[in-house]
Amino acid sequence: MAQLITGAQVLAKALRQQGVDVVFGIVGIPVVEVADAMQAEGIRFIAFRNEQSCSYAASAWGFLAQRPGVCLAVSGPGVVHALAGIVNSQVNAWPMVLIGGSCEASLEGAGAFQECRQVEMCRPHAKFAARPPSIAHIPSVVERAFTHALAGRPGAAYIDLPADLIQKAVDAAPLLALRPVSTAQPPVGQADPAAVARAAALLAAAKRPLLIVGKGSAYARAEAEIRLLVDKYQAPFLPTPMGKGVLPDSHPRNAASARSAALAGADVIVLLGARVNWLLHFGRRFSSDTKLIQIDVNSMQYPLDRLHYVMFQLLFLALVPSILAVSALSGKHVAVPQPIASPPDVEVPGPAAVARPVANPVDGIQASRHAHMEKCAEIERYFMHLATSPANASSPWIPLVSLTKPYSITVQGHVEKPFCFRVTFYAPAPPATAFDLLANVLRRPEWDELTESTNIVESLGYGDSIHYLKMKAVWPTAARDSVLVSRITTVRVEGQEDEAFLNVSQSIEDTRMPEKEAEGIVRMHAALAGQLVTRVPLADRERLGLAGDNWCKVVQIADGDLKGWIPKSVIKFIATQALPRSLTKVCSVLATTPPRHDSQLLHELRRLPTKHTTGHVVPVAANQTAPPEAAAASAVAVSARGLQAPTTSATVAAVATKAKGIRWSAVMRLLVRYATPAVIAVLTSLIFNYFFRRGRR
Repeated sequence: MAQLITGAQVLAKALRQQGVDVVFGIVGIPVVEVADAMQAEGIRFIAFRNEQSCSYAASAWGFLAQRPGVCLAVSGPGVVHALAGIVNSQVNAWPMVLIGGSCEASLEGAGAFQECRQVEMCRPHAKFAARPPSIAHIPSVVERAFTHALAGRPGAAYIDLPADLIQKAVDAAPLLALRPVSTAQPPVGQADPAAVARAAALLAAAKRPLLIVGKGSAYARAEAEIRLLVDKYQAPFLPTPMGKGVLPDSHPRNAASARSAALAGADVIVLLGARVNWLLHFGRRFSSDTKLIQIDVNSMQYPLDRLHYVMFQLLFLALVPSILAVSALSGKHVAVPQPIASPPDVEVPGPAAVARPVANPVDGIQASRHAHMEKCAEIERYFMHLATSPANASSPWIPLVSLTKPYSITVQGHVEKPFCFRVTFYAPAPPATAFDLLANVLRRPEWDELTESTNIVESLGYGDSIHYLKMKAVWPTAARDSVLVSRITTVRVEGQEDEAFLNVSQSIEDTRMPEKEAEGIVRMHAALAGQLVTRVPLADRERLGLAGDNWCKVVQIADGDLKGWIPKSVIKFIATQALPRSLTKVCSVLATTPPRHDSQLLHELRRLPTKHTTGHVVPVAANQTAPPEAAAASAVAVSARGLQAPTTSATVAAVATKAKGIRWSAVMRLLVRYATPAVIAVLTSLIFNYFFRRGRR
């Protein structure tokens, strides 16, 4: 009697011949027999509760194991759920094979159980989708599916198995005699030697090279080659999210903290298994003359919307040895970036001749826009002159000027757009020199109007080798000072045992201050605190109570509340230091008393009148004269945005009030913020009883 074999058993043997030892899936009609046959062949079956999660597991397995992960799903909704894993594998280039059961082929179109056109559904999202016409064709279909999943750019494949094909038994002798023509293996590509030589020469001659480590580098297990290349050239590298781990984040050449400057300043960019997609802004932030060396298994992966590029379709394992060999023969070494020097005063044309916005908000909108562009161009020329001066000739990193879009504010019912720009300093050294350079620039006499406006240090970032400082300056018109006095609603400090709590709260409905602008005030306070602390000798930090490094904590809260935690000792230290005039626009808060009760807070906000000064509002308690030392502290660190320091040691300062009294909207905000749950419950009960009794009447 002839030995029989089912389609499920043939499939299991074909998978085993392809080296499959793990399958993820969910059993059910009609693939129960398939799962049994797989386990009989020694394949481990890992069961899940949802096809979407098991298809994700199979695709991740394919990426990690460098061979297709296999997922088993039931017909109809099972394949529909597993379609998410197919799309994920196809987009991410992870090898995966989905095996889906389907209704009997003879019952298609007759309303069979969970009938679905599964092959047609999967074909647009997979590299290969097919249904074997007979049991004898199952091994060849499996082989083709695995080959497509691994060939070229890896992806997904789908095999559809009808129920009658799974359960049908045929003579085993012809099928057992068959052997697969080949077992699918990861492809090994060969790069054009001439292209490799051109790429090696281009990289060896680069002055500011940048390596972008992508997902393909991780898939190719090219950690050793990339480390060798980075160490040889001392070139910065930028990992994509899926390229993390190829080199450690703590590597001294990791340029992640200076990502934008690295992309914009590089003259040669090497794409190591990375695509110029949304993660790299489609290449639009590259310099127009940047040369690209692209290493990808797919020759069609290139930036279509780039006008200036040099393209090489190369394979990484073939490129690195050639580059290192060429560089060894030429003796080429890339210079290590040096810190930005603080140059002496440079004779450059000042911006005094640039048109300034007029004070009239009605007639000055168009003129302000034109002056904004002229001013930006002048500042950019000045900083570029500093970057190319002899003092900075050895530095490959330059100050980067971002011409930001001016935000809109309303002055007397008319929209006005003040001048804004942002300067970012990048250097492979602590940013103390950048602070000095910034202070030197802003002290220029022809920029008095600029230095008297608000200078916000937005962020101070520390990487392993690249440090950056962002500074945003706003050049206001004459009419703007009259509206800034009502921008900040509350400044208070809650003293604790070891730190002070600074809360800058703004009202979205009553003010038009952008959230990022308010956040910059808090960040400037923290950044300047850090700069002051680092300039204090180590021997004196303990004596001044400045030990530790927890002086720069900034937390952004929703609904316009931005809060920062700074130690009391640092706040006191800031308030007593004489900083450069251009860097003293910071809120000074003296944390000398504990926080007051909520009722006292509301009472004080009601009773404090305002005293108008030149462009500022300084709160002064009724029938009280501010002591000289407190007035001096406020004068040192007053904010040009209307954010004022208290003139006494009180923990609450009221700003943005008018002579006729505080706005009721501010009172309601304070009640909502400081009312306890018990108070809210009582008020709710009273309001409910009032309307209930009124309705009964």
